[in-house]
Amino acid sequence: MRVDELRLSIHAISDPREISEIQAEMDSFITKNSENPFLLSVFIQKTMESNSRKGSTPIVLVLKIDGAIIGVVPILITKRLGIRLATFLFDFWFSPDFVYDAEYREICMQSSLTFIFDHLKCKFTTFDLPAKSPNLQVLERVCKTNCLYFDKKNEDYLNHRIISVDRPWTDFKKSKGKHFRQEFRRIEYNLDSVGKWRILRFENDVQEQEAFQNIIDVEKVSWKKNWRFQQHISADLQLLQLWEGSSLAIKTCLGFNRNVWFLELNDHIIAYSLVIQYGRTAYIAKTSYDDRYREFYPGIYVINASVRDLFNSESVKTIDFLTNLPFVKKWASGCELRVKSLLWKDYMPNFFKMIIRQPQTKLILNLIPESIKHLALS
Repeated sequence: MRVDELRLSIHAISDPREISEIQAEMDSFITKNSENPFLLSVFIQKTMESNSRKGSTPIVLVLKIDGAIIGVVPILITKRLGIRLATFLFDFWFSPDFVYDAEYREICMQSSLTFIFDHLKCKFTTFDLPAKSPNLQVLERVCKTNCLYFDKKNEDYLNHRIISVDRPWTDFKKSKGKHFRQEFRRIEYNLDSVGKWRILRFENDVQEQEAFQNIIDVEKVSWKKNWRFQQHISADLQLLQLWEGSSLAIKTCLGFNRNVWFLELNDHIIAYSLVIQYGRTAYIAKTSYDDRYREFYPGIYVINASVRDLFNSESVKTIDFLTNLPFVKKWASGCELRVKSLLWKDYMPNFFKMIIRQPQTKLILNLIPESIKHLALS
């Protein structure tokens, strides 16, 4: 065993309150080793609180050498049909990844997997990482060294559509073609025909309560309302996590910004687009619209307004839609690829292998843990 391994310790945090106790140290490490704002401690803490209420067990592995953080791995432990499994704490649209000091990447990966399989007694894990992540090759290599089963695959739904902001908005708009420009002129014409409308923008914590109330008012009558009712979901917890986390990050994290664009028609807010900006990257984090105004395409229009303003701000180099849904291809032709990996150790019942690889019926799908349902549907 190498001397670095002897000095390495892992602190497993399961109480979200403990995150606030090491917030400054953790964020200092994360900002040096990741460009992902959703991995900041405020989002980790809010997501841990949410998942604790769902009955899962969120755990943040904090790896240290000589008292200094060299790795942070937020994971979620669930148990279904007597089998313990681990995934990243964050869903794939937030681009989760291992956060390691480059100097200790191999040791951190080895120690993390050993802890997950041996100490936490997980039978298998599913991790989805950016295809360009330096951790992916290390993960594969460590699995091979330790005789862990490793399988990886790119799935289209995991990918993120992005725009490289490398030209003025007028040039970008022109490059999208005549139909693109006509579509938005038609939306504007239809809005003009029913009254007065405008685009509003709220930045950071300016009129924060008003902005959040506008968002909630839209959500109450949005196209998502029926879906939430069918799923017995009273509120969009992810939206609350984003808002509360970003409100804290604005005050504590240099280079973090939040903007909300609203489409107002006849003094009534009918759509919004919530954007998180960190450094030179802007993330289209949440969008919704009042379903009663569906015929006016308010969601499409407010997204376009936010994209236009981000181009014109000259402070953004990349716009990440955090999704690969068909409608975002209207703006984004480029894609950030993500890779889904499955790891397991020792024996896994053939029943679970069948579920993961070839689900055939709704009955089988109902038995799949939520945390691996995307994997099973591939």
